[in-house]
Amino acid sequence: MITLATLMEQTSQLSLSGFKESLLFQSEDTSYQSLSFEERLYHLFEAEINQRQDKRIKRMLTMAKLKDSSASLDQIQYHAKRKLDKSQILSLANCEFINKFQNILLTGATGTGKSFLAQAIARRAILLSYTAKYYRVTTLLEEIKMARLDGSYTKTLAKISKFKLLLLDVPQGHFLRAFRSNTTQRR
Repeated sequence: MITLATLMEQTSQLSLSGFKESLLFQSEDTSYQSLSFEERLYHLFEAEINQRQDKRIKRMLTMAKLKDSSASLDQIQYHAKRKLDKSQILSLANCEFINKFQNILLTGATGTGKSFLAQAIARRAILLSYTAKYYRVTTLLEEIKMARLDGSYTKTLAKISKFKLLLLDVPQGHFLRAFRSNTTQRR
């Protein structure tokens, strides 16, 4: 005879943890008994699919290494003094710019929320199943420099190029220091 324990063991062997949790829940909740076989099976598969999607999103958020992984476009405040174009930001929310291989450049004074906005867009992209990665430019340049030295340059570039969205955060004054450095060397 097939028992709940037998089914639980099979779901474990098949690594169907969402299915397993839902099966256990259904066995304890009598309201599921009124559903047809197909409806109950649908709920079991739906639980498995949802759990896998949640795990994938969590893994992608971890890989992205966002400074603020909870950043969300919903949190943006569109005060008049910030001069944010809500329709433009919402048009970025569909992440179509990624499919079109377009770049976004966010400029403004320090502390105006550029990094937060970029991370909110990245989080939205991840929720839409795009891979993303956050880098401070100085960290990325150091990683590339080290890859050249240890012979893994091609491998490092291949790893970076797998991300559909790269966020490059430039520290304040970085370009100014680089410009001064290049100007001084030319004299």
